Amino acid sequence: MAKESVYFEDLVPGEKVRMGPFHVDKDEVIAFSTRWNPLPFHIDEEAAKRSIYGGITAPSAFILAVRTKLLDELNMLDAMLGTMGWDEVRFHKPARKVFA
Repeated sequence: MAKESVYFEDLVPGEKVRMGPFHVDKDEVIAFSTRWNPLPFHIDEEAAKRSIYGGITAPSAFILAVRTKLLDELNMLDAMLGTMGWDEVRFHKPARKVFA
């Protein structure tokens, strides 16, 4: 049975919605970064190790794309007209995982 779509007026300020998990591998981050944000700490493992991050990090555009995909998986598509904008987007820590 499909859930009812969620509309803006149904949202409660401060309410949290758990999404995911979403697993990303290093090759996916490097492929995305090579095309869209080819900074050394996103695409070159040795350069990334020498950077302040200590390894490959995902660029902010990648993180926002993952966020969009996870939101699209919520039951809001019938009610969603498009993204009206994002206010105060901050990246407080690098998106980094130690890849095996």
